[in-house]
Amino acid sequence: LSNYIRSGYLQIQLICSVILFQLRGETGASRDDLYDSVCEVFPMTTYSNFRKVLSRGVDNEIFIRTKDKVDNRRTIYSLSEDMVEPISTYFLSILSDFGNLYSQVIADGLDQRDVLKLLERLKTNTGMGK
Repeated sequence: LSNYIRSGYLQIQLICSVILFQLRGETGASRDDLYDSVCEVFPMTTYSNFRKVLSRGVDNEIFIRTKDKVDNRRTIYSLSEDMVEPISTYFLSILSDFGNLYSQVIADGLDQRDVLKLLERLKTNTGMGK
């Protein structure tokens, strides 16, 4: 069971990484770029486990593989069109849950100055202030 759960976390991280590459305007991400991205979050990920989860994502049509137009030896992985709606629903439910948490806990419990301090701390810790 624990391998199954870890594979789920790895699959979500792969999806998020591909989305981030595509949001930057790239067509997708190479396998090496994806592995580096996953290892930033899960440093103990083995390459063989990463490849197994990535190939399952391709087999289940979560990702599509295409050849890189610049270097035809490289494969680029991108999110399949069929996955956009289910993933949007997934992330919208997370945002909704966070909105409920914020409105029920943080908004009533913190004054504006404390909320600004919290936001500044989040900005600093995530590197968004650079």
